[in-house]
Amino acid sequence: MEQVTKGAEAFPGSGEIWTVNVDGANARRLTSGHEDEHPRFSPDGRAIVFTRDEDIWIINADGTELRNLTNTKDTTEAAPEFTNDGQSVLFLREGSTKLEIDAMLEGKSTKEVVLRNVGDGRERVLLKDISAEQGGFDVKQVVPNPTDDNAVLLLSRPLGADGKPVKGDTEDRVIAVLKLDGSAPRTLFAPKAGSKMIIHSMRITPARMMLEIGKPDEIGQQVGLVEKDEIVLLGDALFFGDVTQDGTGLVGIGMNNETFGSGSMSDT
Repeated sequence: MEQVTKGAEAFPGSGEIWTVNVDGANARRLTSGHEDEHPRFSPDGRAIVFTRDEDIWIINADGTELRNLTNTKDTTEAAPEFTNDGQSVLFLREGSTKLEIDAMLEGKSTKEVVLRNVGDGRERVLLKDISAEQGGFDVKQVVPNPTDDNAVLLLSRPLGADGKPVKGDTEDRVIAVLKLDGSAPRTLFAPKAGSKMIIHSMRITPARMMLEIGKPDEIGQQVGLVEKDEIVLLGDALFFGDVTQDGTGLVGIGMNNETFGSGSMSDT
């Protein structure tokens, strides 16, 4: 688990959610007693969405009004992200067509990319997915497109020209644009052939694209920014990196400073 620090004092990570100023002051615990994960601020900074017990929860940034956004049976919900207007939450919902253990053995688990309104609870399934073994997108993350409210970005298996996942067993991932009108996804960014670079997560703002990346033959992951179709590793951001909305502020831990691989990016 990560630690929150205030000066030299460390608060042990135990699945609790904390807020803290960028200078380390005013550390404040918001939740306790659970294995809470993946906290994300709303665009106005007033609310935080996160996962708890395989459901999506929300809490005000001052620690008030904790509530359960989803309470679905026999499914796992993960990786929530607020939309650009803060009115809805994007997340992944994974379940199975049979008992979970049998479905996993047979490669029949299912996954959905879901958009849920925070206020009235209405949901919209943006993409119905199946497991990689069945040739699905195997989406690992969904985030809002910072420049287009009518589209979201997916971290998925490589796509063909028809917008469908390519066949074959691969760990490779691409960033794809999924329009809310139901049209087929298309690739926005993909590592160049031969780079052996695998994208594990993404953080995208109007000014920056930050990726957590790794290689099959190397231990650990590193964070880099996409700069002119190349991924440049950040000197002090090895894990859990983030970037401000205007692209001027970076945060992370670790040390590694070099250019690692390259890729290509098209317009959104």
